[in-house]
Amino acid sequence: MKNLAPYFYFFSNVAVLVPNKYTPSPPKVVGWEFGRTFSYYQLVFLAIMVSMGITRCLMTIEKEDTPERRVRPKRHMTFCLVFGIGCAVVQLAMLFWFEPPSQTRYTISTLLQFLQVLVITWFGMEYCMTCSVNYNWLIIPTIITCSLTIYGFDWIGRVEYSKLYLIWNMCIFSGLLELWLMWWNGVVNSYIYDISMDNVRNSDEDDDERCINCSKFSC
Repeated sequence: MKNLAPYFYFFSNVAVLVPNKYTPSPPKVVGWEFGRTFSYYQLVFLAIMVSMGITRCLMTIEKEDTPERRVRPKRHMTFCLVFGIGCAVVQLAMLFWFEPPSQTRYTISTLLQFLQVLVITWFGMEYCMTCSVNYNWLIIPTIITCSLTIYGFDWIGRVEYSKLYLIWNMCIFSGLLELWLMWWNGVVNSYIYDISMDNVRNSDEDDDERCINCSKFSC
């Protein structure tokens, strides 16, 4: 089952855009003692993801397809996965270590998100745009285990953090699955890269055909 792009890449980007800042004014939700809101830093994260992502996409999407081409993005994505999973574990742990109003938790969380955006966008975009893995039956137990873990966090944790429990656990489990499949089964070309290469080949063939026609006309 070949996928368009790694799930972890999308989950990690969503994670840094989920409301994470404490606000003492609880929303109109039954049972909530406090609220969460967006911060201005998240606009910066979004701008970095868009600008850096487009830059990296243009740099990598039309690289020549060789056996060595997938080695570098695979190595970079391994670093992204390990770093991202570590960040997700710390983010979840801090939800229990610190009280909701803690400025320390918010500062550490924001710093980790900033580093995560830089690392995953710069190093992970090349893999995301040009490589993929063949998902197999392991995706089913991964989804089940992730769902049960999220349920456990919701049961023992604060209801106000339910979305954070959801997205950070999805980052962890999708990252572990991606890491295992990447090194066990290897990586393949993504659909985006295949389409890009087809367009390049068609363009080259059209150019060759024009040159031949021009040569015949000149004769």
